[in-house]
Amino acid sequence: IRGRGFFCSIMNEDPNIIAKGGANGVYGFGLKKQRLGVSFKLVDGTEDAWPFLAMEILRALGALTPEHEQRLAALHPTFFVNDNGRVVGQRRSDLTIHI
Repeated sequence: IRGRGFFCSIMNEDPNIIAKGGANGVYGFGLKKQRLGVSFKLVDGTEDAWPFLAMEILRALGALTPEHEQRLAALHPTFFVNDNGRVVGQRRSDLTIHI
């Protein structure tokens, strides 16, 4: 794990989750109470979308606590601002999960 303040560390702050990222956009986490493992790979190898995908998956599984959502959301703000502090873009997930 990289260290404090990185995505894997924040994911592992939830006592129900064990998580670790890998090379080339691969990420995996397990939910202890649900006895379920989840993994995904981003084809372009980026890690930027990991928090958004993980939050949507956790939300769909009913495993995202409000406290954990706050920690993850603080890591990657959804709004982009320019040097003048003006909002110039937004990052959001278009992923829909049906379980």
